[in-house]
Amino acid sequence: MPTGLVFVRLADGARAEQRLTEFRAAGFDMARTLPYAPNAAWLKPRDADVARALGKLGALKKVPGVVHVEPQMLSARSLRPPEAPGQPAATRRT
Repeated sequence: MPTGLVFVRLADGARAEQRLTEFRAAGFDMARTLPYAPNAAWLKPRDADVARALGKLGALKKVPGVVHVEPQMLSARSLRPPEAPGQPAATRRT
């Protein structure tokens, strides 16, 4: 399930803040930059509409210097079955 956040990576040497105007024109605001990767950022849709944001990914890909665009997806949580008493997890039958 998409969260609405989009991860964008630009070419090496580029800074995400330098493309803020283009990101806004594509319908996104900067949600968070990454101090360890100044050429990457998390973006959020300006209108908070997740479905519409997915339709705007193509516009982000056209921003000069953008090399990767990926929507953040959440999946259902998966739990491991409880371990049988007295039986180590490595030998447990499923």
